[in-house]
Amino acid sequence: MQQKPRIEERTQMLARARLRGSGQEQDACIVNVSSRGLAATADNPPRRGEIVEIKVGDNRLVGEVKWSDMRRFGVALRERISVISLISGDSDGVTLKHKEAVRKQKARASADRSNISRKIQFLVFMAAGAAATLVVADFVGDSMQSLGEAKAAMAGERVAQAPSR
Repeated sequence: MQQKPRIEERTQMLARARLRGSGQEQDACIVNVSSRGLAATADNPPRRGEIVEIKVGDNRLVGEVKWSDMRRFGVALRERISVISLISGDSDGVTLKHKEAVRKQKARASADRSNISRKIQFLVFMAAGAAATLVVADFVGDSMQSLGEAKAAMAGERVAQAPSR
């Protein structure tokens, strides 16, 4: 049987894991990994085609066994993973979907903070604009009153003096 060429290189590693499949839960050791799959060893490896769960630290990886021999087996993972996160023992989740969801959540929170800042800035500018409008309206009102008094004086009418401020 011809094996398909690998899409990406495997990274060598040794990590303890717990293997759960159709048989009894057992210890396993991951020997290499890529974002799409891994190879591991176990005393009683699962059969080809079996769906297994491999627990590494706090992370659970689910996939289908693609090949199996006396002690080793290969698993095609259901979801792509971050190899670096798995090797470093990241407990925040190693699946790329999870990492993307966390990244989007942080971006959304940052956008929300930015949006709040823009709203506050808008309110400050509106308040400053309203204050400036009141000052200009007061100035224009005083100017119009003075203009009215000058017009009345030129027409020869008697002008009542307005109290000064």
